[in-house]
Amino acid sequence: MHNKISTLSKISGFCLAVMLGILGLSATAHAEGYYSNEYAKSGFYIGYIFPYNSVRGSFSGDEILYAGNELILIPKFQDASGFGVAFGGKFSKGAIEFTYLKSKHSISWMGAEGTATYQMVTIDFKRFFLNKRRTQPFILAGASFPWITADDCAADYYNTGDANFRGIGLNVGGGLSFYFHPRISLSAGAVYRLIFYTTAKGVGGEWGELEDLFWGNGLNSNVSLNFTF
Repeated sequence: MHNKISTLSKISGFCLAVMLGILGLSATAHAEGYYSNEYAKSGFYIGYIFPYNSVRGSFSGDEILYAGNELILIPKFQDASGFGVAFGGKFSKGAIEFTYLKSKHSISWMGAEGTATYQMVTIDFKRFFLNKRRTQPFILAGASFPWITADDCAADYYNTGDANFRGIGLNVGGGLSFYFHPRISLSAGAVYRLIFYTTAKGVGGEWGELEDLFWGNGLNSNVSLNFTF
């Protein structure tokens, strides 16, 4: 039990440090005044996202978690598209962005098939290059907070129900933004998410910590249309 809590504390602490670093980079860039001759308008922006998500790692489709008289099936995920929204603040050479993403996936476990809903909230710092041009490459780093609902993947002696997982992760990626207008852009990119699922819930309705490291890594791509106010 001590090792489990220690491991989860280290993961949470590392992700918190990354988030604080993101906020620090954003504040530093703003303070240094990156506002000269950029093509894109600085300010608050919103976006609609078309993501394509994958879930890998420990979701192998042939394992079971046990907790007392309950069990949770660990399904295998098929890649799937979804939707999302973004809110952020753009300054000449960077942006800090919050997103909500959702996708519905086909899943399987030992030949049985079903569906699962994959959702997450992310916070990312983006660093743009060639900021005087319409086409601007970028890199990003940040943190993600995902949760999964797998339909009918949990059971006890009397009932079946949904299995739920919650986690925390790190994001790293890059892409390209094209500005039709200083306020309007189309962005495409790829993000690798290193995700640790830390808690799970079955038909009993109580969240429990996962004793071992439980991964949910995946390479995700997305296209977004953004408007800056």
